[in-house]
Amino acid sequence: MKIQFYSLTTVKNAVETVDAGADLIGLVVKGGIPVPEEISIKQARDIFAAIDGPALGIALSLSTDLDTICEMATEVQPHAVHLAARNLTTDDLAQVRERLQKIKIMAAIPVNGPSAVDVAIERSAFADYLLLDSVADSESTITGVTGMTHDWSISRQIVEAVSIPVILAGGLSADNVAEAIEAVRPWGVDSYTHTNHPGDRMNKDLTKVRAFVSNARKAAARLGL
Repeated sequence: MKIQFYSLTTVKNAVETVDAGADLIGLVVKGGIPVPEEISIKQARDIFAAIDGPALGIALSLSTDLDTICEMATEVQPHAVHLAARNLTTDDLAQVRERLQKIKIMAAIPVNGPSAVDVAIERSAFADYLLLDSVADSESTITGVTGMTHDWSISRQIVEAVSIPVILAGGLSADNVAEAIEAVRPWGVDSYTHTNHPGDRMNKDLTKVRAFVSNARKAAARLGL
């Protein structure tokens, strides 16, 4: 069971989070919709250099501009670029994949109803990982950052329907991650909102991180995942 945490903003907190059990570290890198946890290219490079080896670096882009996405990924050189803009097409994904041949693609799938299964199947042909996440509402332009869970039965259908690794996200905490793993059987799980310090989107609460990791690993071991 792989465990991913977003959104780290300092080398110190990223290293501490890896030491607490993270396998993948996600950063929101400059470009696209400005958000408080967005960091610069240099900050991202420094963080990824510090965790290289023990963990993999994931660079999240909120942009819909393919040049912006590819230029960021080329400069940062993450293990994977996570594409969260909802209106990126499969053609866009194919173009990004062609342009970033040495960088993997993590495609966000909004799990907002049964149609998400077909969307996931279609996009899995152009991605190396799928990240299943919640959406705030039908008007939202990005997938994720809601702190809310979604219908895990749909996520389970996606896991069973695709042949690439699937990461489950959306409202996961130490309190519900074991239940989520049992329901969905994903390759990995992701946490952002519920492992932050209260009112602080910029730093992980290491007590919450350790509890999340412990509960996830215990559930995965029990299920043979």
